[in-house]
Amino acid sequence: MMENKKSKAFLIVVSVLIAFGVWLYVDSANGTKATTYANDIPVEFVGENTILADRGLMLLTGSTDTTVTLRLRAERTVIARLDTEKIRIRVDLSSVTAVGKQSLGYRVIYPEGISSNEITVEYASTTSITVNIGELYKKSVEIRCERTGNLAEGYLAGEVSFAPETLEIRGQQADIERISYAKVVLDIDNATETVVKNLSFALYDYNDQLVEDEDIHAMSDFIQVTMPIQVIKELPLNVSFEESPGSSLSNVNYSITPESITVSGNPSILESVDSLLLGSISLAELDNSATYHYTITLPDGCANLSGVSTATVVVSFKDISNFTVTTTNIGVENGPEDRIASILTGEMAVTLRGTTGDLATITPDKVRVVGDLTDVSTADGSYTVPATVYVDTDRDVGVLGTYQIQVTISQADHPEDTNPE
Repeated sequence: MMENKKSKAFLIVVSVLIAFGVWLYVDSANGTKATTYANDIPVEFVGENTILADRGLMLLTGSTDTTVTLRLRAERTVIARLDTEKIRIRVDLSSVTAVGKQSLGYRVIYPEGISSNEITVEYASTTSITVNIGELYKKSVEIRCERTGNLAEGYLAGEVSFAPETLEIRGQQADIERISYAKVVLDIDNATETVVKNLSFALYDYNDQLVEDEDIHAMSDFIQVTMPIQVIKELPLNVSFEESPGSSLSNVNYSITPESITVSGNPSILESVDSLLLGSISLAELDNSATYHYTITLPDGCANLSGVSTATVVVSFKDISNFTVTTTNIGVENGPEDRIASILTGEMAVTLRGTTGDLATITPDKVRVVGDLTDVSTADGSYTVPATVYVDTDRDVGVLGTYQIQVTISQADHPEDTNPE
């Protein structure tokens, strides 16, 4: 008995579905029409910021018709596919050439896949759109930035920049003249690198009061705000010393004032900078003590937060002396094989430099003067040639000055031919 009841119920359901399907087929084949409503469709205006603005005109918010309601008729299959939420009312402003209220026609824009030929508008709440046109005025206002949040420790915010640099607003003269500036709010909380954001803005009057006026139109929807974030770093000041024999850094006392400065700059630049080099000092040119003044040069794009632009370096030797020794130990090198070089200089006074203790160990026989004949190897006659001074010692002793000796270059003598006649 139960099985018969289940079978009967199943047959009833199948019969209903078949009947419904047949009805749909017949309804579609006969082109049965249906109606639907599209309520409060928003009105879109084309050419407001282009054609209308180029004519010095603007659309005021006092238009009397802002939405349209339609009753539409079409085949049931079309109505089933129609999404009334996607229907748009579009008004072309290209025909507007004067100020005042005007009535304009509109187009009904249906969703993709629906043709206007498939639908009949049986009723419209209005057949035209009334617009209110006013004279357009333009004004550029400054942009201000309000910062919120705190930077990460050890970082500094740089000067903010905007794109566009100023904001152009359009509207009726009385409306835009009261606008003083546009303000953006930038969050820089815990920032460690440059912040770049596209931000919305608000308009303010000359009393710093917020202005909300639909008749004022900005030419930009967003403002790009760039806030450079710089790292703060303390950098020691250094100098490099050029050492030479008798003038060693180990024998030098020096001080730098100030020892360091605080700078700010791009983190990518300062990351690899550990100190600032003021300059180079040749110890061989230092007599005993000297004071040097340097302009502090910063890496590109960095700022000196200490406010000190010059540094003073004081350098002095702990123990330095000059000692003059006269030597007769004079020779030549790089001489020609087919010529004879006669040395005319019999002795040479040489000035040595070093500590008192090191100089005390130097005797004349440890000092050698060697002339270089490279430039006169093919010549004959008397010449002055450059000479190098050598000090044969393991002490830290250097030579001051440059030296020359005099030589005579002559042909070597050849034995006369002694063959008998």
